[in-house]
Amino acid sequence: MSPKGYRPESQHDSMIPYQPKNFVNPVRDIKPFAATSSTEGHMLCITWLLNTQPFSPMMELAWSVLDSLLLEKTSSPLRKALEDSNLGEQIIGDGLGTGLLQWTFAAGMKGVKSRDDVAALEELTIQTLEKLGSDGFGEIEVASAVNTLEFKLREGGGGLRGIDILEGAMSKWTYDLDPKDGLVYENALILLKDEINKRGSSLFRQMIRESLLENNHRVVLELLPSSTLADEQAQVRCKE
Repeated sequence: MSPKGYRPESQHDSMIPYQPKNFVNPVRDIKPFAATSSTEGHMLCITWLLNTQPFSPMMELAWSVLDSLLLEKTSSPLRKALEDSNLGEQIIGDGLGTGLLQWTFAAGMKGVKSRDDVAALEELTIQTLEKLGSDGFGEIEVASAVNTLEFKLREGGGGLRGIDILEGAMSKWTYDLDPKDGLVYENALILLKDEINKRGSSLFRQMIRESLLENNHRVVLELLPSSTLADEQAQVRCKE
């Protein structure tokens, strides 16, 4: 009988390796979803895999700033382009995803009226990113996004401070990384500000081009409304 307590070898058993970006072309899929109304529209969400190795602390903050620049405000260019298009009813995807070992970026809309509009929405998303990858962002917009990030870091994001600290630590510790790395940000923030002072928004233009536009490791998921799926799923559960 093995002794109770921590086993050092268990750390190796629990390690989650980084997955490579190996999509030659974006993966496309169509799935049904249980519609609650006969008038409920389609959904489209495009999700990119961002990293195949750990981001530096500075790049983690840079992605938070870029996420804010793209989607956080009603005036953010990607959000504004999608909402003003009238191709869908509401943005989905939540932008930057940091909950897993490898980060993702996702954007799309629900309430899309037709499959033609789904295709137009994907094209609009890529075109908007192409423009931003070329033109970048204004100095005021970048400074505002950095200031907002700094405020959230220092004030705990407006939530319960203890929960924020726990989530920050667990975002690293879960993957056998140093939990302290999820809490310490001062040096990374200084480096990010220095990089922006030197390069301006060219930093974010490069991130858009390399990690989104030139990155085929993404999934384009279309969801079709189904008025029968809920009943079909209920019947399957009853048989189990």
